[in-house]
Amino acid sequence: MKMEVLRVMSYRKHLIHIMHFNNVFQYLFSDKDGKIYQDHIFFPASFWNFIKYKLNLRASPYTVKEKEAGEDIVLNGAIVSIDALEDKKE
Repeated sequence: MKMEVLRVMSYRKHLIHIMHFNNVFQYLFSDKDGKIYQDHIFFPASFWNFIKYKLNLRASPYTVKEKEAGEDIVLNGAIVSIDALEDKKE
């Protein structure tokens, strides 16, 4: 299994890692106490692109827009989670 890190960014003093493997997009971040938070979504590629990928006719089963959409979905989830954690502390 190959895991690809799509983005690493900082938000409200938390370092967010956005990753992709198989048909899963995932985020990871930790808080100041060292607790690690993660969540993921299953985001299958379109059937024909997946078949082309398996036949080595494409480099990736996802189009650029599909990969960006998966990345945006989990990034928004990470931001909402961090906001909820920070608001709870205040």
